[in-house]
Amino acid sequence: MRDNKGFLLIEVMVAVGILTVGLVYVSKAFQSCLQAMAQAARYSVAAHLAQEKFFELAASGDTKTETDGAFNGYPDFNFSVDKDKVDGLQLEEIGVTVSWKYGRKTGSFDLRSYLPAVK
Repeated sequence: MRDNKGFLLIEVMVAVGILTVGLVYVSKAFQSCLQAMAQAARYSVAAHLAQEKFFELAASGDTKTETDGAFNGYPDFNFSVDKDKVDGLQLEEIGVTVSWKYGRKTGSFDLRSYLPAVK
């Protein structure tokens, strides 16, 4: 009769293999979560910068100033402003697009609203 005082080598190797596969999937999931959090942070910064630029345009009352540029303190983020007159109303549709580059990818955030037309 056999005395069971330990594990066979094959049992240990199978357990280590299963553990390795599990750790690989957990590390990939963790990496995906980190990338998603970084992307959400970039969208949040872009939304804040777009809103800030829009309020700057609304406060100045002059939507004809700058149409393209970069943000101070945020070298990876650029903006562009476009405007269209609304037919029949004294309004302009103002669009602020914030774009950024991260690695080989790019992203953008677009904010659109209406302001009184400048005479």
